Amino acid sequence: MNVNQLTWKDAFSHKYVILCLICGSLLLLLGLAFIVIYLILSSYTSSLHYFETIPTYIPAITLIVNGIIVCILAKRHLRYFYLIKISGAFCLICALICVVTTVTTTHHQVPVYA
Repeated sequence: MNVNQLTWKDAFSHKYVILCLICGSLLLLLGLAFIVIYLILSSYTSSLHYFETIPTYIPAITLIVNGIIVCILAKRHLRYFYLIKISGAFCLICALICVVTTVTTTHHQVPVYA
């Protein structure tokens, strides 16, 4: 047996691997929840464009892609410098899109209910 070879128990014993998989899975689930909410709302009404400034599927897609990238970071041989930079940039883009979507949709809904 090779000295550098790790079993799956040894690989999951590292905190970094567990955190990457948990955070990536949560991002994937949140993105899928956004997609499901969008599909449910669009099946009930055709007037989503009146109160949605940015469609719900755009932050959902960024969350799903970000979750996949974070899950990929769990593998040691895939933690390249550029992948870490891309992951950080995607996290920032995803956070900005979610904030802009929330703020503009909330601001746009006030006149509708007034």
